[in-house]
Amino acid sequence: MEIDLGNSIKDETQKLIESYSSLALIVSSRANVLAMNSRARIIADLLSNGTLTDLEDLIEASAKKQVITEGVVAATMGKGSFIWDVTVLPENTTGNLLILARDRTEDHAREAEFIREQNHGKIREYIFSSLWNELDPQQRLLNAAKTMVEVLGINGCCIYRQTKKGQDLVVAQCDSEEEKKALISKIPTIDHGAKPVTMNIGSLEVLSIATQYGQDANGCVAIWKSSEAEGWGDDQRTLFSEISSQVGIANEHLIKYERIVALSRTDSMTGLLNRRAFLAEELPRRVARLKRSGEPAALFYIDIDNFKLVNDAFGHRAGDNVIMSLREMLMDLSRPGDVLARMGGDEFAMWLDGVGADVAEARAQELIKRSTCMKNMSGAVDKLLGLSVGIATFLPDSGENLENLMGRADSAMYAVKRKGKGGFQMASAERDGKILIKT
Repeated sequence: MEIDLGNSIKDETQKLIESYSSLALIVSSRANVLAMNSRARIIADLLSNGTLTDLEDLIEASAKKQVITEGVVAATMGKGSFIWDVTVLPENTTGNLLILARDRTEDHAREAEFIREQNHGKIREYIFSSLWNELDPQQRLLNAAKTMVEVLGINGCCIYRQTKKGQDLVVAQCDSEEEKKALISKIPTIDHGAKPVTMNIGSLEVLSIATQYGQDANGCVAIWKSSEAEGWGDDQRTLFSEISSQVGIANEHLIKYERIVALSRTDSMTGLLNRRAFLAEELPRRVARLKRSGEPAALFYIDIDNFKLVNDAFGHRAGDNVIMSLREMLMDLSRPGDVLARMGGDEFAMWLDGVGADVAEARAQELIKRSTCMKNMSGAVDKLLGLSVGIATFLPDSGENLENLMGRADSAMYAVKRKGKGGFQMASAERDGKILIKT
């Protein structure tokens, strides 16, 4: 744009705007552009179009008071946004004004990015701290879910882990039970990938991603908010991906922790509870619950007769087959809520909840009947395999402690041994501090 300045602008001023390294304009007191350098095209056009009202205010104030005014001016043109630091200088001789501006658009973008990165980093560190400052693996994931809801401004969060049966819910953090019910079963059906994916479920917008450990997926994490809220931005997606990588590690820790706990509680061959877990953990919980409910129970002590001869005659593999054969019998005769344990070697225990003496005796008869199939695995024809079983019924109102209960079952089992093996015996319930054996 060529502008004839006439005599209204001195040559020195014209040279000034042409030599200025940034944006320079000369305007009248009415904000009409009189001259500019090549770098001022955008700001000149916006001013001419009446778009830069902030700049017009600076020009008016400078012209009216004949003072230098400064300010920040921002505008949008098309898809671009611009920010300038502006200084307006009045010319005493002409009444025109010199505008010097520095384009701060890129600087502002860098500053905004820096602030975003700082906030991003603070949020990330806060969530990571809530995750890794906790020692309990289950609580770690709960802390992560709670913190995400707290700092991300979302409605809720669910974390799942991968099992052989599919995605298993680990934690769900949400104030709305209605939202939990609507989402918990549906989130695992989403086709999760290594990058966040979105899905609208009812009035909620869900953002979910697979969690990984190494190259293997081990679960997923999902967050959600109202579909009426602003969508998930790039920053949120990036942060969510970073969080999911840590959740994947925590998920693996939980899986390994539970494996270790399971190994510490179970017999490696049979998968049944071991002696410590049965006596120190499971039975005390069962007895406490039955004392509250008033229901009876039955404790079976089971020993394989002449088992050592099998190992001596045929080796330990044959002995293992006998052990597994008894395991299958006990599994068939127990219910999902009952407890089985391998106490060590050829000794087993079975706890039947809600069972009185009559049912326990019938179950023992069936066990002895089925055990006859073990005879063909015997180590000697005159020393046949069989079972010696002692049963003690637990009555919650008897005041009997676990030690006495176990002692009665054990004594009943050894009474069978002394009588020739291959049978069962019911121990009478304790009365008046005495243990009576029913023959």
